[in-house]
Amino acid sequence: DLHRVARTVFSRFAAAITVREHVLRSALQAGYANGSDSGKRFTEDLSAGGIGVEPNLFLGQPDLNCEGATNLLVATSPMWGRVTVTVNGTAHVVDTAGEMELTLTPTLKKGIKDTPTEKSVVLDQVNIIINARRWTATVTSAATPPDIAALVTGDVFRSRFEHTFRQGVFIGRITLPSIDASFFGPLVQKSTSIDGRVRNGVLLIGLNCDDADHELIGNPESLQDFAQSNDVAGSIHTDAVDILLDDLHTRLVEGVEHANATLDSFS
Repeated sequence: DLHRVARTVFSRFAAAITVREHVLRSALQAGYANGSDSGKRFTEDLSAGGIGVEPNLFLGQPDLNCEGATNLLVATSPMWGRVTVTVNGTAHVVDTAGEMELTLTPTLKKGIKDTPTEKSVVLDQVNIIINARRWTATVTSAATPPDIAALVTGDVFRSRFEHTFRQGVFIGRITLPSIDASFFGPLVQKSTSIDGRVRNGVLLIGLNCDDADHELIGNPESLQDFAQSNDVAGSIHTDAVDILLDDLHTRLVEGVEHANATLDSFS
């Protein structure tokens, strides 16, 4: 019908959320502070190709920034400690300190039903793209051979760390922060897909809903910061208000029936 065609041409998100980067940073740092001591150390064996690389590094408090020019979330973490490098049967214990910079695409999905994240927006651990974009490190131990130091401070360590971190996220051993969107009621859980766009200093989120009664699909590039001076803000398309109020409607109908009354209409 004409109304449906018009909605298709001018389709928009069912709802949108703006989240300032310092909110994401606080969530990431709170997870770090509340985590176990073992979670603050990196001890994964990075040995491969005949070269042994066994780190025992302390992970400092992470930081997070929203990089609009590249549409990326950028997480950085200081690291320091020792790395044992074994080449041709000879082990070298290397003291090092550095900073790892990881980039994450804003690939989002809804939380899992019947879990604490049910009404949250989470980073998609399976489809997210993670790269260790930069590893800046120095060797502080004396008399470390230059070729051994280069293995610790260069691309060998960076690329192997990147692979291990990706795998940790993929299997759920490394958790990423989620964004509580319970103020949208059942809308997050009933969304059909979620898009994200990073602009400088802010993460923008769009909820799509495409079902028999709704065709609300947005373009991630159209997402804009509408939070003004607020840390978090939400906006709902008028055609999605019925989804927002669905739980309320259900409880209202049940209450009316319990009172042996009749509900003539609900709008």
